[in-house]
Parts: sequence; C-alpha cells; structure tokens
Amino acid sequence: MFPLFADALCAAVLRAAVASGDPQGVQPEPVVSAEEEAEGSGVPAPTQAPPPTALIPHTRTDGAPFAYHLGWSGQEASRSSLTTARTTFSDLGRELERMPSLRLRETGLPGSSSFISIRGSAPAQVAVVLDGLPLTSGFAAAFDWSLLPPDTVQSARVYREAAPLGAGTMGGGGLIELTAGDTESEGFWAAASAGSWATQRLSGGVSLRTDDHWFGLSASHRATDGDYRFFDNGGTPSNETDDGYGHRSNNQRSQWATLGAWRWFGDDQTVAVTALATGLDQQIPGYEQAPNQALSQRHNRLLGALRHEWRHDTFSMQTSLGGDAVALELDDPLGERSAFGGQSASTDRRVVAQIQPAIKLPASLRLSTQAEFTGEWLDGGSGGATERIARRLSRAVGAELSGDLFGGRWLLIHRVTDSGDSAGGDEDSSSLASSALMVRAPLVRLPDFTLTARWNAASAERLPTFLERFGGTDNVVANPMLRAESRIGSDGSLEVTTHFVHTQIDAVWSSFVRSTDNLIVMLPNSQQATRAENIGATLALGHELSLWLRWSSGAEFAFAGAYSDAVDATQDSVRRGKQIPLHPSWTGAGELSQRVETAVGALTLAAPWRAASSFFVDGANLSARPTVTEFGARVAFAPEALRGLSVEARVENIADRMHGQVEQLSAGETTSVPWATSDFVGHPLPGRALYLTVSYASP
Repeated sequence: MFPLFADALCAAVLRAAVASGDPQGVQPEPVVSAEEEAEGSGVPAPTQAPPPTALIPHTRTDGAPFAYHLGWSGQEASRSSLTTARTTFSDLGRELERMPSLRLRETGLPGSSSFISIRGSAPAQVAVVLDGLPLTSGFAAAFDWSLLPPDTVQSARVYREAAPLGAGTMGGGGLIELTAGDTESEGFWAAASAGSWATQRLSGGVSLRTDDHWFGLSASHRATDGDYRFFDNGGTPSNETDDGYGHRSNNQRSQWATLGAWRWFGDDQTVAVTALATGLDQQIPGYEQAPNQALSQRHNRLLGALRHEWRHDTFSMQTSLGGDAVALELDDPLGERSAFGGQSASTDRRVVAQIQPAIKLPASLRLSTQAEFTGEWLDGGSGGATERIARRLSRAVGAELSGDLFGGRWLLIHRVTDSGDSAGGDEDSSSLASSALMVRAPLVRLPDFTLTARWNAASAERLPTFLERFGGTDNVVANPMLRAESRIGSDGSLEVTTHFVHTQIDAVWSSFVRSTDNLIVMLPNSQQATRAENIGATLALGHELSLWLRWSSGAEFAFAGAYSDAVDATQDSVRRGKQIPLHPSWTGAGELSQRVETAVGALTLAAPWRAASSFFVDGANLSARPTVTEFGARVAFAPEALRGLSVEARVENIADRMHGQVEQLSAGETTSVPWATSDFVGHPLPGRALYLTVSYASP
C-alpha cells in the first residue's frame, strides 16, 4: 500500500509546490539547527523555526488565555502557549478546545474528567505526548485532561492529520504534544482561585537558568464539592409539566499535580529530564445515589523521561528512556463497578525506549530513522492479592526524509509497528503501518502581507485498547475478533498574515477529508451490555477557520470554528452519523476583549463564548446533547504599583442555561423536547459559575 500511496502524494506535491520565497516550513523537531542544516547547501535558513526545547508562543497582549492560535512553528501543528492559564481558572481541556476541530467531552463542571475529540474522532483515537513520552496507552487510550492542570504545562501542539517522526506515534484521530517548560524563562509565579461549588485552586512555579542549565518546577492543587443544580425532565421528555431541577450530589473532587523539568546544554549535546506526579481522589458523579452508596475513585500517576541529544555537523543521535506507572482504585459499596477485570484496584506500568539517529545528505536533504520499544503490563487485585490481567509489547521502526523542493519544505515519513497482546491466556499479534507526506510553501511574502500554503496526507492505524478487546470491567463484553482501525486522510490550508493601518490579522482556512476503515465504536448488545464493534467504513469531510484580529487600541477578536459532515459509508443516508462518534457537526469558540491602560494600571474586559451543535454523548450514541451556546464574561486588573500582580473575576454560562431542545421520535412523529445539556456519559452539566483569581508573576 505504501508505494502506491507515496507515488500519489509525491505527484500531488509536484503539482502544488511553488518556487518563490524563502524556503521555510514543515520541520521535525530539529536534530541539527536550522543554521547548520542550511550551511553549505545554498539554502537560506528558516527564519521562524523555534529552538528544539522551546516554542515561540503567540500570547495575547493582555495576558488572557486563548489557545486557538495556529502558527505552524515550522510544522503542521497548531500551537498554544499555556502560560496565560496561570492568571485565570480553567482546565487544560477547555484551553485546547479553543483550537479548530478540537471538542471537549466533559463529565461535569470545569476541572472534572474530560476528553478531547479531534475532527470528530473518538477520544481514544487521540494520542497525547509529554516531552516525548506517550501519556496514552492500551490501558487508558482516552487521556483524561483534568488530571493535568494547564498552569503546570508550558505549551501544546496539535497535529490533526500528520506529524513528524520525532513528535510521537500518530493516533487514529490526531496527536497532541505537550511541553513541560520554556528554557528561556526565569522567575516565579503563584496563583489562587475560589469559586462556585466550593471550588479552590492553589498553584505556583519557579524557573532558573544559567549559561548551560535550566530548571523548572510547578505544582497545583484543586478541589471542589461539585454540588450543583441540573435540569431534570422527570424521565418524561414529552411531558413538560413535571420538568424541574434536581440536585447532583456525591461529586467531590480533590487533585494535585507536580511537574518538573531540567535541561543541560553543552556545545554539541543536550540532556533533558522531565518528571510528573499526579494524584486524584474523587467520588464518581451520581445524582441518585445515597451518600453511603457513593462510588469513590483514587487515581495516582508517576512519570519520568530522560532524553539525550548529540549533534555533529553531518550526524546527530537522540536517545530517550521513559517510565510511566498508573494506579487506579475504586471503592463501590454496591459492588457494581470495578477498576478492571472485576478487581477493585489496577496498576498499569509502561516502559518506552527510543533511539533516533539522523544524517545530513546532499542537496539539503536529511534522513532520520527511529527504533522504539514499548512494554506495558496491567495488573489487578483485590484484598491484597494481585494478578496479571493484560500485557502489550510493541516494536516500531520508522524513517523520515526531509528537504527543500521547489521553494517549499517537505517531509516524507513511514513507520511500521509490530505489537503483541496477551490477556487471560489469549494471545494476539498485529502489524500496523503509517505513512505521511507534509508540505509547506510560502506563496506571497511582502512586508505587510504573507500567504502560506500547507498540504498534508497521511495514513494511520490504531490498536484496540485492553478494554475494547478483552472487556473485563462493569458491563463491557470482550470482542476477541476486533480489528485495528485504519485511517487515511488529507488536508490543505492557507495562512494569511497581514497588517494595515492599525490592524493586525492572522487567519487560516483548512479543508480536510478522512476515511476510516474498521472504526471502533461501543454498541449495546441484546443483553444490554456494551461491546466494541468495527464499522466497515466511515467518511468525514470538513472545514476549519481560525481568525485573530488585533487593533492598536488594545482591542482583540479571536475565533476558531469548524464544520464537518460524517457518514457511515456502510449504511444509507437516513442513518447518517447515527453510529459514528463524529459529531457535533459544527463547533466554535471565541472572545472579544478590550485592554485599557490607565494611570493606576491595566484593565481588561472580555466576552468569551463557546458553542456546539447537537451530538450523541454516550459510547453507544443513544443519548443526544442539544445545541448549546454559552456566553461568559471576564474582568481583569493589573495595578501599575504592583507589577506582576493580576486580579480577575470570571463568569461562565452567564445566562445560566442548563437545557436545550432535541429531536425525539414518538408515535411515528418527530417532536422537539427539552433536554438537559449533558456530558460525555449523559450526566447533566451545571449552570452559571463565578471564579475569582489572584495571581503574581515576577516581572
């Protein structure tokens, strides 16, 4: 498949490439500097490529968090600086949701468990990497974004269709790459928040730099009792006379996270160490359970990664070693829930080792290769006894060829993975392949106007998770015949940056198409249990728009939106979208803000909003969430006399909207009935919330 795929992609590139402008564009994480690569090749060095250990952030001038902004940073990715999340109360999922085609699937109020979908993908299809170490695994393919507070992470990059070899293994739906620290930063910061439902947050961090060392450490604690009202239709959506408001209890949550990073810079080598520790103690939401029947969960994680990079004029070598341990314990007085395999506790351990040599070739080409080994072991136990539940061993090799062609930067990537699973005496092996071609070329480059084109095409595959393949928890039934997903997709984008009079404009338009074979979805069987099944073929097409306007008066307008249409290609059009988790069809987020400088300090007024069309919220796509538009307000003040201090008041869902309308079929007729705005598993979401934050960052 790969030779045919590569031939088609190369033919498209030759037609689309242009021969104008300064060569710059898609690059992997550099193994040699841009200057070294260009030296002696006659090719000017890229002017926008960031150093390998830091991102060049596009931050708002008023310090407000808005993580939508695109910039490729020399790569395919959208990128976001998350340092502004320190001055407000938010969670990492909501920060990332402000990028096009990223949709947050929440399980309650801000800070509760949440999962991200990219271009309509299932959360389990999105791979997540922190400083080169995968956070997603066979045990937890869907990453819970609430476990990592945004104020502990420096920045994020999002790859939707394709990713460089050094970024990590591409998921079936995309890849999100997180960075622990900015090696150029120095100083300290601290923040405290309080708000609705007894929400508390206390966080802080420090970073130090010398000529050849950098150290950063951040920590965060968050807690809430999660006790809020919700809209209740009484189980009779067609009868509005019994509609009212219920009370969601047993939703307490307390969590902490600590993230540390150390870097050493030598003349021809770099050493990087990253360590992450998180802890969570919460009650599983339930608005019908009595307190003595509440289900509680404890989730602890310890992660460490070591990376070494050695550079020479024509050759470089990068090696890394990482370990990850996750412990999950459930306490269910009713005995209806388990951590995994019917056990009350489970522990997942992973080891990842990688080596990536690279060599500079003639004609400004560079060849990188990669070999990776991953071992994962899942154990479970009750009453002090433990047993091996599942094991996954994977070996992967890949290669990446990059260079300049007709004025554009291009990457050609291929990766093969052999994986073996074992559970309960059953053995299964799989071989996966992924390929990608990434091209970026400047079309117009003027002093006040630039136009850049980008095109990506890629294929990717995803193995079933332990839960999908082996079942083993609650009412999930095993499906040993489950096949790996296979996805092929392409997208094209145009980026415009212009400045005229007193206005700066950054905009990107993208269109994409992706086809997936053997899409894995969770469907109910005749015994009302859930079983993972493959859908033969699905097709999704969509468009994305990012817009950022800044005026010299201090006003800004930001918008990120996406529209997609998805169809189960094995069904007729009447059932369009019913069986595939590729909803909502449209999403949007934005903010209008104004910064006012006064004699006593800077005042910022902002109106954020977020919206999404109706979509199915549970794994079997049986329950619908209504179309929802939420508006908020934010007021921040930074006094001139106390440089670095900021005080912010933030209101979410200012209209206190807790329900909308969904279409329901009754007696052969479709009617519109009121329905609670609900989360990923169908629980209702809260109404208006108020948060107050006081923060300080050393000038």
